[in-house]
Amino acid sequence: MRPDPDERAPDERQDRVLVLRLARGSYAIRERDVSGVARSGGLRPVPRSPRPVLGLTEWRGRLLTVLDLPALVDDAPLGSASCLVRLAPPHDRTALMVPGPVRLERMENLRDASRLVWLEPVALLERLATRGAAER
Repeated sequence: MRPDPDERAPDERQDRVLVLRLARGSYAIRERDVSGVARSGGLRPVPRSPRPVLGLTEWRGRLLTVLDLPALVDDAPLGSASCLVRLAPPHDRTALMVPGPVRLERMENLRDASRLVWLEPVALLERLATRGAAER
């Protein structure tokens, strides 16, 4: 039996994920690790930044660093339409550029969850730091 909506835990975001598709795989990030999704807008390049850094953009009056998700996970884009996935605090000054479909799913509705690559914000940012140091 499903719980009554009024009896659910206050943070329902814990049981939902964003599923992101790229050319060679599907990825998932927990909704609690995301503070928003929007169409990609204008980017300002950052000179001498490591490869995964696409540039800077403005989001509701705040400056965000935009990272290329395919470059971070060694994958390729799945199309030309892109969206930005803004990470939740304390990483809310960072957004991922996702050139492929994005959908919100409940954990219990995920098909083939074992095939998803789970994205953790801290691990992605550590990967960026490691690549940046290697390029210097």
